[in-house]
This record gives sequence, C-alpha cells and structure tokens, in this order.
Amino acid sequence: MASPASQVIQRVIAAAFGGYVLTAASSACLSYALVYGPSMSRFDATMTGLLIGFLIYAAVIMWVFAAHSLKRMWWQLGSATAVFTVLAVLLSPQLVLP
Repeated sequence: MASPASQVIQRVIAAAFGGYVLTAASSACLSYALVYGPSMSRFDATMTGLLIGFLIYAAVIMWVFAAHSLKRMWWQLGSATAVFTVLAVLLSPQLVLP
C-alpha cells in the first residue's frame, strides 16, 4: 500500500494533468456533437463545449480526491479519457463526409 504522501501526490497529478486531458477530450467531443447534432454554429458549439469543460474539470478534481481506491481512480480516469478521445476523433470534421 502506498504511503499517504504518495497518495496525495498521485491525486494531485491525476487532478491536474488527468483532469486536463479528460476535460480537453470531453470538450472537443461535446463541441463536435453540438455542431452535427442540433446544428449549432461552430462558434456557439465551441463556446458551449468550453464552458461546460470548466464544470467537467471542477467535477473531475473533486471526484479524484473523493475516490477511495487509487487504482480504480486511475483506471476510470484513463478509460473515460480514451472514450472521449475516440468519440472526438470519430466526430471530427476530417472524418465527416459532406
């Protein structure tokens, strides 16, 4: 079992860097989905995705420090980031046919 100091350091790293990557991937995914879903303008979809990203980042930071298991937290953070990254790539304009 990890020492309390290393647990705090891992949570800080997960909150800062993992939270940033998860927020970036989910904001991109949401922006692309809003452009192609309800037919928003690109500007409005981007701004909506970025503003919701602030909420996502705050929620991820709180969740990282509230999680009981470090192993489970890292696994869930990585898998959520992977899912949103794949969805963002699939929804990106380069892959969407006109």
